[in-house]
Amino acid sequence: MQKFELILKNGRIKAYKTFILFFIALNITFFIVLVITINNSGIRSKALLAVSMTIFSLAFEYYRRKKTKPYSGKGAALFYFVLAYLLLHYWWMALAVIIVAILYSISLRDLIVSVNPKQITYPSFPKKTFGWNDLNNIILKDGLLTIDFKNNKLAQAEVINGENDYALNEQEFNDFCRNHLRSADITI
Repeated sequence: MQKFELILKNGRIKAYKTFILFFIALNITFFIVLVITINNSGIRSKALLAVSMTIFSLAFEYYRRKKTKPYSGKGAALFYFVLAYLLLHYWWMALAVIIVAILYSISLRDLIVSVNPKQITYPSFPKKTFGWNDLNNIILKDGLLTIDFKNNKLAQAEVINGENDYALNEQEFNDFCRNHLRSADITI
């Protein structure tokens, strides 16, 4: 059974990473303010521990990046914030950090369109699956994937070269899609 997997370009990754760094800096600032203004030594020590662990994890990420070994200090920093907020009994803040962490991890995932003889899976959130009879056309031309739906919607995205699609032949993909679109029209 022939199957195609196309990796779509995610052009907003830089914006997502900038936002998460701003969010981390905001939380570090909050904990530093707690350390400075609160007289309770238990709260001060927990806030100071959260700041020091966060700075350590970000420094370790920077060090690992220089060694070309991937490590996400941002995920560790968000975990430390959640832990610190829970220890300080700031439940709503912990919940907010968890939500931001989930959205951040979703935004950085690989966007893979899977095309097989039964269906097309599109990497929206949540993933959407379409049958061949839901489409007017699907075409890959010059690295641009265009999906034309029968309900007058159109989806276009730039395809990037991934690990598995270096030998992707546009003509072969388009012929595959054309044949399945024709067979879906015949069965209706």
